[in-house]
Amino acid sequence: MVRSQVVFSNYPYHKMSLRYTLDSLKRLGAEKIEFVACEPHFYVDDVASNEAFVLKDMLRERDLEIVCLTAPCNEYPINLASSNPITRKRSVDYIVKHIQYANHFEAPAVQFVAGEATLREERDEAMKRAVESLAYLADIAAGYGVKLLNSYADSKLINVFSSAEEVQKAHESIGGNAFAGMTDTVFLSRCGESVKDVMETFGRELYLVEFADCKRGSGMHLALTEGDMDIDGIFADFDAAGYKGYYSLNMRGSREPYLYEEEPERCMRTAAEYLFGKL
Repeated sequence: MVRSQVVFSNYPYHKMSLRYTLDSLKRLGAEKIEFVACEPHFYVDDVASNEAFVLKDMLRERDLEIVCLTAPCNEYPINLASSNPITRKRSVDYIVKHIQYANHFEAPAVQFVAGEATLREERDEAMKRAVESLAYLADIAAGYGVKLLNSYADSKLINVFSSAEEVQKAHESIGGNAFAGMTDTVFLSRCGESVKDVMETFGRELYLVEFADCKRGSGMHLALTEGDMDIDGIFADFDAAGYKGYYSLNMRGSREPYLYEEEPERCMRTAAEYLFGKL
């Protein structure tokens, strides 16, 4: 791992202003960021016509580069796999906006959840609808020169994809060159995968690893060293496999011993100091 692979995220700051967030990330040594387009920073359905230019100027002033624009999905009425065609169309249009904004910000990739299934619904049916949505989005993304990244998780209620292999199979069934791979250290563990599994599945197409710690049995994304994962071992495995993509610090809000939303710089500093101390 080298410093240029380390990516900061604005998500722990989603209760703070955009200006405070960018200033804080810069104070901590950020150069590249995964920018989650969340309220109040830049929720794409609510931004005014000039806000994209304002944000681009703010990033330029701080010498910050977006390497991935992430679309919040589970927290919002967005579902690319919905059985309701109106919901599905709204969801597709929502991701299209992120692709267009990624092009504006010169961000190489857009990351999002490909959809979710309801409790009594067969996941395969939701998966088919998700793949149809992805196929449409792939054509648009290819036109803008933007890569699409799809996460996976251990519950069909938050993601139709449950493994790196499922994501890759869906991408291969669509074809083209609009997709790249990603993983999340917490869900990698919860889905029973190893770094070797993910690297063999995505190979050189693995673009982003959302990196967080967690406590055994929990899905909470914690700052590095605040859980009990073998962080050093995971980094060593990625290094040994020749991974050259990005590591995004992806924390989502602990209440023990403090609330990340109330002290986002504290959790981000904890992770950053741990990482930079290893470089």
